[in-house]
Amino acid sequence: MLSWIRCSFLTSFLFAGVIQSLPVQAQDTLMFHGNRQRHGWNNAETILTPAVVRNGGFGRLWDSPRFNSVTIGGVTYAPHLYATPLYADKVFISTGSFTGIFNVVFAATNNGDVYAVNAIANGGVAAGTILWHTNLGKPVVVPISSLLEGPIPMGVLSTPVIDRTNYSPGRLYVTSVVDNGTGGEWRVFALNLSNGTTAPGWLTAGVAINNRALNINNINKNGGNGKATFEAATLMSQRGALNISSLGNNLYIPFGGYNDTAAGWLVVIDTTKAKILSAFSGAQSSQVVNGGMWGAGGVSIDNDKNVYVTTGNSNHPNDDTTPNTWGESLLKFDSLLTSLKGSYTPANYIALEIGDIDIAASSPIAIDLDPATTDAPKLVVFGGKQGTMYLVNRVSLPGSLTNRSATSSPEKSLLASPIAHPLNIFGPDSALRGNSEYAKMRSTPAYFNNGSTNYLYISGVSKTTDGDGGATINSVPPSIVRLRISPSGGYNNGVVGRWPYLINDLSNNNLLFLSPGAPVVTSNKSNNPLVWVLAANVRRSSSLLSPTTPHPILYAIDGNDLTLLWNSSNSWNFWSDSTTWHQNEAQLQVGGKYSTPTIAHGTVFVGTDRIQAFGLPATTPKVLTPTADTYVRDGIYASTNFGTASTLEVKTTSAVGSNRNAYFAFSLNGVSSISRATLRICVDTSDGTSVPLDVFAVSAPWSESTMTWNNQVGLGTSPLNLTPISLNGKQYIWYEFDVTSYVQTQKSSGATAISFVLHSKNNGGTNINLKSREASVNQPQLVINP
Repeated sequence: MLSWIRCSFLTSFLFAGVIQSLPVQAQDTLMFHGNRQRHGWNNAETILTPAVVRNGGFGRLWDSPRFNSVTIGGVTYAPHLYATPLYADKVFISTGSFTGIFNVVFAATNNGDVYAVNAIANGGVAAGTILWHTNLGKPVVVPISSLLEGPIPMGVLSTPVIDRTNYSPGRLYVTSVVDNGTGGEWRVFALNLSNGTTAPGWLTAGVAINNRALNINNINKNGGNGKATFEAATLMSQRGALNISSLGNNLYIPFGGYNDTAAGWLVVIDTTKAKILSAFSGAQSSQVVNGGMWGAGGVSIDNDKNVYVTTGNSNHPNDDTTPNTWGESLLKFDSLLTSLKGSYTPANYIALEIGDIDIAASSPIAIDLDPATTDAPKLVVFGGKQGTMYLVNRVSLPGSLTNRSATSSPEKSLLASPIAHPLNIFGPDSALRGNSEYAKMRSTPAYFNNGSTNYLYISGVSKTTDGDGGATINSVPPSIVRLRISPSGGYNNGVVGRWPYLINDLSNNNLLFLSPGAPVVTSNKSNNPLVWVLAANVRRSSSLLSPTTPHPILYAIDGNDLTLLWNSSNSWNFWSDSTTWHQNEAQLQVGGKYSTPTIAHGTVFVGTDRIQAFGLPATTPKVLTPTADTYVRDGIYASTNFGTASTLEVKTTSAVGSNRNAYFAFSLNGVSSISRATLRICVDTSDGTSVPLDVFAVSAPWSESTMTWNNQVGLGTSPLNLTPISLNGKQYIWYEFDVTSYVQTQKSSGATAISFVLHSKNNGGTNINLKSREASVNQPQLVINP
């Protein structure tokens, strides 16, 4: 929320000939989801609105150079960004090549590299230019391919954190595994924001986090020395985003474990002394799964400086009732982790443990309601692999401080009366099978207030229901849901009163995400909310290294009604690393999984194997909608007209009566100069099969109200698109065709209208469904850039 904003003024600086006109209002994103509470809401975005994203030609602006690869054991590994890019306005950069004030995107890769990238063209320095680069040391490769989608190197996996309040010009804290000659070691580093050098008082080698360091001086507050083991670095996942106290002295670093062989840990670093200050293990155990703290959002910190973290499963059945074992729980600590201050464990935690259905998959966020409206204004909300959302009163958590089983049953979260279990939003509502490909949510909610109502936006995936009521691995919508927090009328410990509860307010039943990261909300105060989601577009167990790995997709969604406004091009064709690109190729490179975009001043920054920026073009395009559209069908429908259909169809098969082509016409009146023309259509496939789609020219006139298969206008001999669009997925999303050359030629010849036909070659009989101009949303567009 407002903590996203650092200051508000307009200034210009001159350093070494570089002039920077600074934004009116700074929009720093210095940590995951923008603030310590993890709200994920930038309420100072004045440029991007639903209207301009839908009709303003929103698209890709620039790419940074591809980040560095690393060679380990004779194998060269490409970079991947699991970490969310961070953004800072008005950073003083001082390196051998650049000196001056820049707006900067900071990126960290799994190859152990950290980069500062110029976010806005600045004098003679182009946007996307790398301002500085620091290597933290050679990483190690995870030996088991299923753990890190590869195998790929385990360098930086979590989102760093920046402190600009307590240090000048600022510090960036980041963790990475470094090869120490004995299998690798997790280390935390502090870098100067100006040039990437080591911060004063810190060693270049960083602070080591290992078993020896955590089992001395009773650093572990869950039992002291020797009660729990911090396993080898390649078994410990530091995926959770870093967080930092408001004074900048305490840095929080959560750990989970791979392959069910490690207890989770939360480690606190004293940044003033560059040493481990405190820690808490998820259980008093070694070499078994116990309370992993691995969610990508990390810990949250409320305004009272309390720290919250969610955990994964413990060792069933051995530790179901073992004291000081904290799997499948929300834990609350003071700022120094001196002791556990509160806990909450779902009533069905044993079923969650049996199914490996971690609530750690969703990091907590802290929310404050108006105390005049409710008896529980201080809340924590989170989800989990089951697709269920939990709302708890963080002032009075209902759990024990010693034993999960002591107070976990009956269910004691804040509920809708008279519901006896938390709110499931991604079905089926079952604890049968919820891990791996059966999991339905691995993201952190985003918070938004429209001036009167508190909302949460949740990303995930629903599953079809098996015969036993549990989930299958088959994914279906919805994948984006909006919840409303009612401040009163809820059920707490058997009593209905002024207790808040969650209401499933709205969902988009057309969109289907694969491995989405946490949503982010942008708005201008309480107006024009936009929801941004980055989906890896692959399943949890899929490799990121295959030449045929699908590319990720960035989605822009209207926060008012969850309508899809825009998505990045997503054809599965190969990406060319050249400086030119085609609209028909995927616009995003392959990055990591469960990543999140960052938005500032009308630009959306995405981390893949580089930084890729999206926004509005310098000149507003003209967005045309069809003056006519229809489809035609053979067989018994050969004389039927479909000119009023809200959904158009394309299909090719050997079966007579099933073949269809779709036609679109646009007026070119008012169009003058044309630098680029893009045909945009919103499409899904009936069965999710990957099928080709091409666009062809239509030269002869036709009528929407009279054209049929029998009198249809013929299509050109060759498609207009240079490469076929490959449709994939049973969801309505936008696809784009570059039709610049054809539109330019037609306009220069004096044409006042232009037509296209969409045809699929050899698609095996899969129905391709397209939104028509009669559809209520997402009508076709011809975008003309002058």
